[in-house]
Order: sequence, then C-alpha cells, then structure tokens
Amino acid sequence: MGPASYRVPARVEGGGARPVTEERDPYEVLQVASSADDAVLRAAYRALAHRYHPDIAGPDGEQRMRELNAAWEMIGAPERRAA
Repeated sequence: MGPASYRVPARVEGGGARPVTEERDPYEVLQVASSADDAVLRAAYRALAHRYHPDIAGPDGEQRMRELNAAWEMIGAPERRAA
C-alpha cells in the first residue's frame, strides 16, 4: 500500500482529461500536494497509471495516461521539480 497521505479519489463522471500545460499543474494531475515527497509522488503516479492504463480503462484511459505521463515527466525526478 502507498503512504497514508495519498488516496486515489473516486472517478469523476464526465471529467475528461486535459493536457498538461503551463495552466495545468502537474501536481493537480497526479492529485498530490506540491509539497509531496518522492514516495507519495511515485505512489500517486503508479495508482493512477494502473487505474487509467488503456488495457484496463479502455480507449477512454488513453488520453488520461498521456496526461499522467506528461505530469510524471515534469516532476517525477527530484532534479526536475521546482524548488
């Protein structure tokens, strides 16, 4: 199980995935606080990637996976995160 400070929220009906841009916070995409540590970020990404993987979620999960991967690319490594 992941850290106690992380919980995957229930799926929002009609909530389409939006691309990660300057307007879309990668922490919001991964559903964690901007102060989250590495373990929380990794747990959040893995849980959401499992939920929205196209093999599990079907075609609807494909865009959401792109969004998650873009957010992970931005903040997945400590050296890429803003101080």
